[in-house]
Amino acid sequence: MNIGKWSVTRPVAVTMRIAALGLLGFICLLRTPIDLLPKIDIPTVAVTVSWPNTPPETMETQITRPLEQAAASVPGLYMVSSTSSLGSSFVRVQLNYGVDVDQATLDVIQQVQRAVRRFPNDPTITPPSVFKFDPSSLPILSYGVTGDPNLIHLRDLMDNTISPILQSANGVAQVNVSGGYVRAIIVNADPKKLQAYGLSMAAITQRLSQENISLPAGQAIQGNTQYTIRAIGYFTSVKQIQDLPFTVNGNIVTLGQVADVKDSTQDVLYYVRMGGYKQPSEDAVNVSITKQLDANTVDVANAVRDKIDEVQKTYPNLQFRAVYDQSQFVENSIDDLKNTAVFGGILAILIITFFLRNLRSTFVVALSIPISIVSTFALIYFCGFTLNTISLSGLALASGLIVDDAIVVLENIYRHIERDKKRPADAAVSGTQEIIPAVMASTFTVMIVFLPLLLIKGQTGQTFTQFALVVVFAMSISLLDAATVVPMLASRMIHERDVLSESHPEMRKELGIKENAMTRAFDRMSRWFHNLDASYRRGLRWAIYHRMVIMGIALLAILAAGALYPFIGKETLPQTDTGNININVKMPIGTSLPVTDKAVRQIEADLQNNPNVDTYIS
Repeated sequence: MNIGKWSVTRPVAVTMRIAALGLLGFICLLRTPIDLLPKIDIPTVAVTVSWPNTPPETMETQITRPLEQAAASVPGLYMVSSTSSLGSSFVRVQLNYGVDVDQATLDVIQQVQRAVRRFPNDPTITPPSVFKFDPSSLPILSYGVTGDPNLIHLRDLMDNTISPILQSANGVAQVNVSGGYVRAIIVNADPKKLQAYGLSMAAITQRLSQENISLPAGQAIQGNTQYTIRAIGYFTSVKQIQDLPFTVNGNIVTLGQVADVKDSTQDVLYYVRMGGYKQPSEDAVNVSITKQLDANTVDVANAVRDKIDEVQKTYPNLQFRAVYDQSQFVENSIDDLKNTAVFGGILAILIITFFLRNLRSTFVVALSIPISIVSTFALIYFCGFTLNTISLSGLALASGLIVDDAIVVLENIYRHIERDKKRPADAAVSGTQEIIPAVMASTFTVMIVFLPLLLIKGQTGQTFTQFALVVVFAMSISLLDAATVVPMLASRMIHERDVLSESHPEMRKELGIKENAMTRAFDRMSRWFHNLDASYRRGLRWAIYHRMVIMGIALLAILAAGALYPFIGKETLPQTDTGNININVKMPIGTSLPVTDKAVRQIEADLQNNPNVDTYIS
């Protein structure tokens, strides 16, 4: 098939192909999620068990080891690691890449259920929690909330009212609230009084559970209306609990006679405070937002901000201050990369203009850049990719490669017009057909260079797969443009007199072409290229006659590079600066909360005097 002839004789079909891919790519661009990095599937399953107030040594021997032994028999296992701490056991099951994590999770659950039989018979041991580790489960937003001096009321408001509002934001998976005080009704029984009245803690616990309930009480019909009746028996005051009666040997004993009942809070195990530069620390509640797996980070953050605006209209006394906002870093990174890609495309067009010295030829070649890049967004969307730093880096790299094929085809068309004196349409057909095998070979060579990235296993392979496919797809579209768009446009936009005037400036008067500032500038560029070409020829001639010197220089360069290689750092991804700093303070084992709080307050005092600190939460 003569693709050059087909393109020249069917301009409408070529134009519709451009419009179809361009429109599809533009629609996909609007629907593609935005994220910082590609989605990475880490084959890890975690198991957690809680046994309150149990030392790490006991957790290790009686909880962690049975879990490790059970997880060791899971198919596709790579490694099992664990952490035992006060009242908590965490077992991490790492699998080989390529293993079905969903099936492996089910296998871990089955093995863990067998290990539970070896646990001590203690009702305070929580059932094991098994879940897949997902990097997207990390919070994307964190707010410090202040404005209510009553921390019990503030925590209750956040848990029961504001948290469900934030949860309703589009794309939010989970809202975690920490800090403040959690309300609790404390019943402190006096052992001596219990013994005197013949009561036990088990009897008190059972009676409290029996009385603090809400049960259905049937239905009632009145006329044509049917009512559902429910008996609500929840305690509404401390006095009701104090007056809870017990029958002991025919005598009535109230709970208040044997126990002290008070409306208080749960044990405080940590504090949450917020402050900033020249702002004293104040007690706060921390709210962290986790997005859904396939949700757009930026869209979720915007939706949460809208919900917070609604909450502040209802509760104007509350103050929400962003302590961590991943969406801002993502937006800034993506915007910077977009601007870099656009700036690179503009520079590529200017360089093309500088070398071709013809605006029409520049337009023919430069049109490949937006067509290829916009069309690539269709691949990104249908492959389930995101607009992230890796995929956009591939587009930025491709913006400089996709014009190569168009330049080669256009130069060959120029050669046929200048040398063979052909009409532009005939030159477009013969020039394209002649050069297309070489163009395909060179393009496929570049594409194959990126294909080995698809064979890399692990997190690195998942990260750079998008990079490789984006470049390959953009190069494929550029090859299609070089074979169809370039000959079609060249046959209609390139004129013989333009080609002759560029190669023979002295013929411009005969051709009726007037000189202007642009033509004079292009002439100066032409003379500069001629001098550059002459200098290159002299240098090439010298290199040919001094082969050993050239080989020696190349060998020295290789040896120097090899000597410097050990001093080059190695990392999967370059370091980034999000503007957030985490400070971890590790105190001696057994340090009380007041002592730890005193040490943290000293750090907060330093942060308050640092002008580079905007907001902190501790």
